[in-house]
Amino acid sequence: MPSPTIDFRTIRPHHGSQHSGFEEAICQLAALETAPDAPFHRKGAGADAGLECYRVEADGSETGWQAKYFFEFGSSEASQLTESLSQAIARHPQLGRFIVGLPFNLSDGRVGNRISERDRWNRWVQARADAILPRVVTIELWDETQLIERFSRNEPQYAGRRHYWFDLLHFTPDWFQTRFAITRKALGTR
Repeated sequence: MPSPTIDFRTIRPHHGSQHSGFEEAICQLAALETAPDAPFHRKGAGADAGLECYRVEADGSETGWQAKYFFEFGSSEASQLTESLSQAIARHPQLGRFIVGLPFNLSDGRVGNRISERDRWNRWVQARADAILPRVVTIELWDETQLIERFSRNEPQYAGRRHYWFDLLHFTPDWFQTRFAITRKALGTR
């Protein structure tokens, strides 16, 4: 049975907006990828110093996440990311990784002299790396494909979030085992 499609345009609102819902979902995924003994910090609404959340690595460096709920990557969106990264670098001196969550895949149409979203992203990453030298911060992208892969993992903590954020059930082996145990108990010795 094919799984229903995850559509980030239908993500559940959080605090009244889908933008906040996307930010919260990214932070929940980030928390799932954090070891239990690593300090993880979710920032509240408002002045977030360029990060939605971050974790402190064993070496003292920080990995931070920034979620942007937009569905294109033009110069305006690149400017917003530049502002977030600049704030994160200024206020998190130990930042070593900056992960950007976007709810879509960058287009890579190579048409004439137009700059594709992928080219714009690559240029943005290089420009930011050059601008902060000698400091080095690795910039990574969690795009639609990577986010769907995470939400589709066959583990209860991911399946629960998929159901919550998108109203989509993901039938894991645990789900079937639980339903079988309930049915078996109800049948008794029959």
